[in-house]
Amino acid sequence: MPDNWLTAQLRLANSGYDAVAGTVTLLEDDDWCPTVAARFERAYRWPPGTPHPHIHGCNLGVRASTYLEVGGWSERCSAEDGDLWRRLKTHARVLSSAESRVATSARMHGRAPDGFAGHLVSLDQSAFPSRQPAHPCGCQDVDHAGCHELTPARSAS
Repeated sequence: MPDNWLTAQLRLANSGYDAVAGTVTLLEDDDWCPTVAARFERAYRWPPGTPHPHIHGCNLGVRASTYLEVGGWSERCSAEDGDLWRRLKTHARVLSSAESRVATSARMHGRAPDGFAGHLVSLDQSAFPSRQPAHPCGCQDVDHAGCHELTPARSAS
């Protein structure tokens, strides 16, 4: 996180926003691939002066009371952040701000079948030509439609 991340989030919260979706840049970590990074930066653009369309759980600030009001994170294999954001947009004052930018891993092996790691792989399929999508929820759907359904509540053991 940049040093000013929390102060930027607080400033926006104090101006009336209940949730803020920021943007990301790729860390030059062990999984760094210059080709993927360049393609990511070219694709990760939007018209100046307009809200950005990106949702990243690693850069999502939400007022605690609002988070509880909308039911928090749902139990999904993928897109929990997008699901939360959709619910926030219908019940709260939200902002998509490029002012809030954090660095995230450039890893191309992730937990979520349709998550950020999968997006990076899609930018350079030659990196893993035989990669098959993961199914952490056990979904057998060829098109992964089941991965986006809410999973049943887990029983306590």
